[in-house]
Amino acid sequence: MAESEATFSFRESRVAQYFFHLCDGHEVVIDPEGKDIADPSLVGADALKEARAMIAQDALAGRINLNQYIEVRDDTGSWSTSCRFGMQ
Repeated sequence: MAESEATFSFRESRVAQYFFHLCDGHEVVIDPEGKDIADPSLVGADALKEARAMIAQDALAGRINLNQYIEVRDDTGSWSTSCRFGMQ
């Protein structure tokens, strides 16, 4: 086996931590724990899942506030995406 056949490279993949902050235009509820996500393309889907869960909890409590949104930032503080609860 040739040396070039025996060697291969690993593509370094980094699992980033994302924070899902709840915003209403006036206040921000900071996500202190965050969530580890290996594939950045899944962050938007996770934000939508979180928004749906929050709206469901609001509905169970008898009130739904659609003036909120989730702002997602990575572990460096960089904005990743946001997910609005209602049409704005």
